[in-house]
Amino acid sequence: MIMSNVGQTLSEDALDEIDLFLDRVDELLALECNATTDLISYELEREGILHQRMCGAAKQTSSGDTVFPHCWIQLADGQILDVRLRMYFPYCEDAPHGRFEPPVDSYVYTGHVNPEDRIEESLLISLSCLLYTSPSPRDQRGSR
Repeated sequence: MIMSNVGQTLSEDALDEIDLFLDRVDELLALECNATTDLISYELEREGILHQRMCGAAKQTSSGDTVFPHCWIQLADGQILDVRLRMYFPYCEDAPHGRFEPPVDSYVYTGHVNPEDRIEESLLISLSCLLYTSPSPRDQRGSR
């Protein structure tokens, strides 16, 4: 389902919850951008948060290096959710990460609404359950 991308303003509490959720998704290191985007989209849709799954390219302006294809989420207010660009630019501390507002000076996102279906719902449910039932690696490090 593609949701309208206009007219929804999220509360600070909702945005904080999104940020916490993105931290958990980021810890699923084996997932690339398409799977993380599908998982984030699935959870946003369950919460009634308007968004669009985007697909295109992310270009580092200083070097011209481009990641294509690349997938991310765009919220109704234009903010971007992306926890995988750093996977492709691992040594670039300026790579945007998490929830942010474009434009980001050092990276340019270009793309369109992703017309492809999300991965199977049963897999998304399993991944979602994994996020909430297993301790976070950050939690485990803190308990030592």
